Amino acid sequence: MASTRPDSTGGPTWLAPERAEAAESALAVLTDSSLEPIVDMVLLARDGAYEARTHDGSIRFARRSDGFEVLATEGLDPLADQSTSKFSPLAVEVAHQNPHRHENAYPQAFDQVTQLFDHPAAPDLCVIHSADHNWEDQGGHRGEHGSLGVVQARAPFVLAGKGVRADGLVPRSARLVDVAPTMLALLGAPPNADGSMLAGQDGVVRDDVLDLASGRPKHVVVFLFDGTNPNVLYDMAARGEAPSAARLIEMGTAYGHGAMAGLPTVTLANHTSILTGRLPGHHGILHNAWFDRRSSEQVITNSNATWPWAMAHAFDGVESIHTVLHRHEPDAFSASVNEPCDIDADYSTFGFFRAGDVPPIPESPEGLPHTTDRFVRPSKDYSWSSVVDHMGTEQAIGIWD
Repeated sequence: MASTRPDSTGGPTWLAPERAEAAESALAVLTDSSLEPIVDMVLLARDGAYEARTHDGSIRFARRSDGFEVLATEGLDPLADQSTSKFSPLAVEVAHQNPHRHENAYPQAFDQVTQLFDHPAAPDLCVIHSADHNWEDQGGHRGEHGSLGVVQARAPFVLAGKGVRADGLVPRSARLVDVAPTMLALLGAPPNADGSMLAGQDGVVRDDVLDLASGRPKHVVVFLFDGTNPNVLYDMAARGEAPSAARLIEMGTAYGHGAMAGLPTVTLANHTSILTGRLPGHHGILHNAWFDRRSSEQVITNSNATWPWAMAHAFDGVESIHTVLHRHEPDAFSASVNEPCDIDADYSTFGFFRAGDVPPIPESPEGLPHTTDRFVRPSKDYSWSSVVDHMGTEQAIGIWD
């Protein structure tokens, strides 16, 4: 797979000679067999090539104009399996919980690694945690997220309505960077001279799910379920526990093997990828939080104080679906409801925060519709999410009316 590298990144961030000795020392520690329960592999970029290393094997590869070239492998290649179909459907995933890297898959791994190091703030070493990494003792969840592994990278992708094929659940995969180009094609936006829909896009238009001969929709609504496991969602739909999702799948097309997120597979980086069609190393939002080597400052975007201003870290020239829609149809209206990637949106929840006009936020989910006392009381995550979901629903309905 060829990789796009926009000029705004300034090229790959190679390991500088003055940091090489420290990096080698860290690499030796991180790839020691004693850390295998925690460290899945370590990624780095040096001497014009990219590497993935573990205690029992490594691969070194280079990016070429027509794809990638494997330069060397030692021992067990940690990126040998790059399939997108592994551990699907749900029964198969449940039977292989927290897979070891020897049985795991890492979809589009070469493209994922190279794009990460295109970012000028990319780290010297990128540590990929194991699927069984136990972060629960520190208040997180087993495995957490951010990994290259297929289970963590896989997200649901369901399309339905006018202009979409009614093929149901299909045994194929896509990428999250395909969402924006596909939505713009569905809306009739013309491609650029190079065939792209957005400047510097990494994704493609998924013509395999479009049926434009049947007409185009007047409105497009995108629901983004952050952190949703597609195997779980599709299984719930099949068993009648998610009837709305089941109806959309029946009247449209759903990618059974999911849509693969970009590295790191975390919220803000991939929300931005969905809306811009670029991978994290190419749109500028490297993570939920990261160290910017250009300014020698830590960038924190996932706090209440900084979230509304997250897109200030996007590279110059990055276009969103809102940008292109307005270029194609100047009178069109677009909205970004509870979505931090709101570049050029007409309406933005976080735009109110930036303007100091914060909408009223309920102090608790008590009394809100669609909340369940059983979950609200013991779970602060559920409590806060219920408030956020309620506000987003109210805003979306208000806009639509």
